[in-house]
Amino acid sequence: MRSEGTTRPIALHRALVLNARATTTARAVGAVATNSVVTPPASVGALHVAVVHSADGVRFATAAASRTELVERLAEYVRRRAPRTLWPADARYVRSLLIRGELEAAVEVYFGRVGDRWDREWLVTTAIITAEGLADRGATAAVAGG
Repeated sequence: MRSEGTTRPIALHRALVLNARATTTARAVGAVATNSVVTPPASVGALHVAVVHSADGVRFATAAASRTELVERLAEYVRRRAPRTLWPADARYVRSLLIRGELEAAVEVYFGRVGDRWDREWLVTTAIITAEGLADRGATAAVAGG
């Protein structure tokens, strides 16, 4: 078992690429990485989306108008799930992060450790540039996050 505060190497992912003709996404194979809840350029409108996957399907999906709101929703999911899905020491560590208000860190630790005890889960996040954001850019390709 790892000591509190350490994490194993985790997989990276990239955000949604959207243009007028095509949409492609890259999916995380593992857990979220530091700074993985993507942030699009501040000058464009975006919808922030997160989907929690498991071997048997989608466990949780949410969308928010801001990155901060998305992290808050993910932290609530983690708060509910950690006691049942993580080893007790890991669950205590995640709970302590949540109590201290380190929501993004709690989300990252949870997804870095969730498969160690029971079923693996992985998080895919993206920021979709909204129609207003595309109009601001003349419907050219936009890349969020990264």
